[in-house]
Amino acid sequence: MQTHLLKLEPPYKFVFDEEHGRVGKVIAVLLRPSDEEKNFDNDRTISVPIVDLAYTWDDTDLAQCRILCDEFNPRISFDTYICCLMSVKKDKWLPNGFFSVFYFSSQLNELGIEVQFPGEEEKEGELTIETKLHLGNKEGKWWVENFFGYFYFGGSYESRERLRYGILERRNDYYRSFPQKRFTINLSTDNAEFQDMLDDINNTPYNSYE
Repeated sequence: MQTHLLKLEPPYKFVFDEEHGRVGKVIAVLLRPSDEEKNFDNDRTISVPIVDLAYTWDDTDLAQCRILCDEFNPRISFDTYICCLMSVKKDKWLPNGFFSVFYFSSQLNELGIEVQFPGEEEKEGELTIETKLHLGNKEGKWWVENFFGYFYFGGSYESRERLRYGILERRNDYYRSFPQKRFTINLSTDNAEFQDMLDDINNTPYNSYE
């Protein structure tokens, strides 16, 4: 099979490549044989996205990307936003990788994609978004997890203090990512051993990086 370029028509789609943690507006698709086809002589093809400014995501298959929205309605739900964060593999996140909440949110902002917060349309003024965390200590690792539908926190740390710092930094990254929105993240847990730590984080004001 030969390689073919397929030009798309507006409205162009915004997609999220969870493997590489990137967002782009797809303006064309490059159809090429997959590596499997080269090896096994089958008919499978790869749809390589070509995003804004004609940049080709060579190592991405469009079929594996999540469609977020289109340019005529550049808006995604809060659930979609959190689902994208949760789909990125742990080894891609800082400090071991490059991905972070702020990195993802910055891409959305640059492309003009708005994230619709829960209850934002029904309530005026500042939103308080409750987020319940699972926290624990096992085999020398301090860890945090939470359910789908709230602000996403996750990771394991070498000490309780590093855990506190990791949660605080993740919380601050959410505030940093949405300077135009008025909201408060209130953290809680069913594990009484850690509630004082979360109370301390809740009472720690966010200081802008700017």
